[in-house]
Amino acid sequence: MPVKDLCRRYGFSDATFYKWRSRLGGLDVSEARRLREFKSENTKLKKLLAEAMLDIELLKVVARGDRCCITSGAPVAGGKHCADGW
Repeated sequence: MPVKDLCRRYGFSDATFYKWRSRLGGLDVSEARRLREFKSENTKLKKLLAEAMLDIELLKVVARGDRCCITSGAPVAGGKHCADGW
């Protein structure tokens, strides 16, 4: 089946097909699925890391005795708000 017909049938462009082929061309179906699973897991881990880093930063603020606008609605020491870079 020609590439143009295949793309039209499944609703994606020729450019998308060739991009996928260049990225995934040498992989078996099982390897491509595994790659997708790794990417999904990596995204979840990045989110967990970002949340942990925020928790650590909040704990540092609390340990210093500064007030944080996230919990109290008030500025932290120096008049800055958390959104201003603490």
